[in-house]
Amino acid sequence: MKIIRYTEDHRQKWEEFVSNSKNGTFHLSRNFIDYHGMKFSDHSLLAFDEDQLVGVLPMNESGKEAFSHQGLTYGGWVLSNNIRLDEFHRLFVVFLQYIEGNGFEQVHYKTIPFMYHQVPAQEDVHMLFLAGAKCTGQHVNPLIIPSNVPKFQERRVRGMKKALNEGIEIRVSEDFDSYYTILEDLLAAYSSTPAHSRSEILDLQKRFPNEIELHAAFNGDEMCAGILCFNTPNCVRFQYIASTLEGKEKGALDLLFATLIQETFSQKNYIDFGTSTHNQGASLALGISQQKEGFGARTSVQPIYTLPLNSVNWDALNAFVS
Repeated sequence: MKIIRYTEDHRQKWEEFVSNSKNGTFHLSRNFIDYHGMKFSDHSLLAFDEDQLVGVLPMNESGKEAFSHQGLTYGGWVLSNNIRLDEFHRLFVVFLQYIEGNGFEQVHYKTIPFMYHQVPAQEDVHMLFLAGAKCTGQHVNPLIIPSNVPKFQERRVRGMKKALNEGIEIRVSEDFDSYYTILEDLLAAYSSTPAHSRSEILDLQKRFPNEIELHAAFNGDEMCAGILCFNTPNCVRFQYIASTLEGKEKGALDLLFATLIQETFSQKNYIDFGTSTHNQGASLALGISQQKEGFGARTSVQPIYTLPLNSVNWDALNAFVS
């Protein structure tokens, strides 16, 4: 097993691998990672078993710390469909040796949530356990299984009915400027701003026109609510949920949520509502959590691990495969 650092020469190989992996999505492609530009110091990795590429890891560095990747919602090793647990064990050992050999003192590791896997791919979670990594953060992601959605909260049902009576219509839109203005105005009320700039969202949508769609509610020709949907094979993620005051009064978001859950994405395995917590899971955004749970979303978690290189449990790792 050999691990090397990513360079632009590996771009095509990386993209093809992620597209055919067992747990990769467009979020983990170079085309997505690179929209950050020079914001992060990239130190992504490729793992080869003899001459066969078996894994890639989006990673960045900051000082003597390595992160799987700070600019991404989720990260972790993207793996070949054919890799076996004992083979990933060898990969992980070589990975830690690479990290240590390159002068890093600590690894921060975000997993790829199970709902984005095409087939199970939690080998990394077990290796982190054996190595003695500590869970130092945990995002709460409310999740829906469209084939088994709990009953909507009555308040949400009333909002849907009101929106229908008000003539609110739901459709896909390309008016990202109006949507972003709604988003900015909403967050300004909380003295906050979107994590992505207007130009970044437009750039991402142009890079992934088939995967990133804006679904919006309209009162006549005026947009009054919107949700940016990140579509992957198994799971769609609702990103940046926003409404005007008029939209809120007319129940526009309630109708938009219901339409996406019951119609647009009813054939998906999962719908990820995005995180309901702040500070890596330390505090709950209560109103946001209650809104999402009102549509039947229930708790899933995404752990974040920290592993100091001077405290790796090498005995446990080496004893795993005898």
